[in-house]
Amino acid sequence: MQDTCRAIREKAESLSERILAWWLRYDILPEGFHGTVDGNNLPHPEKNRGLILGARILWTLSEASRVLKREEYRKAAVRYEGFFRHAFSDPRGGYWREISPEGRPTQPEKMTYANTFALYALSAAARDLGSEEARKAAEEQFRFLEDKARDPESGGYFEVLDPEGKWDPESRLGCSENPSQVKTMNTSLHAIEAVTSFVRIAPENEEARARLESLFRLFCSRILDRDTMHFYQYFDRSWNPTDKRASFGHDIEGSWLLLEAAEVLGDPDSIRKAKELAVRMTKASLDEGLSEKGLLRSEFDPRTGEMKKNYSWWEQNEAVVASFNAWQITGDERYLTTAKEILERIDRYFWDHEKGGYYPHLREDLTPVASDDRASMWICPYHNTRMCLELIERIEKNALC
Repeated sequence: MQDTCRAIREKAESLSERILAWWLRYDILPEGFHGTVDGNNLPHPEKNRGLILGARILWTLSEASRVLKREEYRKAAVRYEGFFRHAFSDPRGGYWREISPEGRPTQPEKMTYANTFALYALSAAARDLGSEEARKAAEEQFRFLEDKARDPESGGYFEVLDPEGKWDPESRLGCSENPSQVKTMNTSLHAIEAVTSFVRIAPENEEARARLESLFRLFCSRILDRDTMHFYQYFDRSWNPTDKRASFGHDIEGSWLLLEAAEVLGDPDSIRKAKELAVRMTKASLDEGLSEKGLLRSEFDPRTGEMKKNYSWWEQNEAVVASFNAWQITGDERYLTTAKEILERIDRYFWDHEKGGYYPHLREDLTPVASDDRASMWICPYHNTRMCLELIERIEKNALC
């Protein structure tokens, strides 16, 4: 066991150093970032910059500074934090979804999903950098989500707000074309992730703790299908599911994020429940989604029997953390072995050992889609760096090697 944990830690340390070096070289600027870096590692400063990528960069730099304790990461995070707060924030509240290279908002609506990442990142900056400005901004962002994005009738969050911060039921952003689908698992998952992070820096905030408790209950009672141990993905306003596709990456990511939320709340019954769910959800996703090549598939539609064949970068990172987490809960070394094997395949197949950077997607035969952008609205340093930091911190905290 100790040898396996040592190998995992060494791989996580090596991979995190390469990931962060790539982002600091190609995408992150002294004041900002490039919205796109293409498959040849060429930045495109003429492209718009997205809030999702921008927030995830701040989170990554802040957490890397805390866990890895390297001054270069801290300096980069401190410089970047001020840029982020000023570049994306709307004086009316919330954060713009996208800005031009000149800093003008290009999309007037407020995407709740993206705004949860602003809260997540600002909370990390407050915790890791000791930034009072970030703490104040995180408090304001929590207030914005509570006052503008939360559904006071049925709970959870609306997907899209208009420029003034009012729910826009006509927008299909984040949902399918089905007009009955107005809430999503994905936004809810990153909301509980963000509120967990906020409660860490504001444990005395009773409203935030209450919101975290309600989100935890929502996942356990409505979003998770207890028969299949998969999340439903889309819902009407009253949380009736409208789609039964399984997203293995979100399920396996949610397995350990729910436990993290329960641990921050500190309630023994919630922790016990979350541990049970974490193991069952991880097992279901690995049993059904792990291919014969040892990587996690993206999605399965039970209505058609269709399984997506290509492999996406982010699901693999979440599978490693969830498997390691399941091993910590159960002591079953099969989960530890799975975490190690997927981590090794990530390094072998998803990391570009010639030019550096992550390939976002692999084909069925494990060859990379080399033309894909290496940085964009959705391709970021968050899932992969977080995987490395989680592994390093868990192994250090528990003296596992």
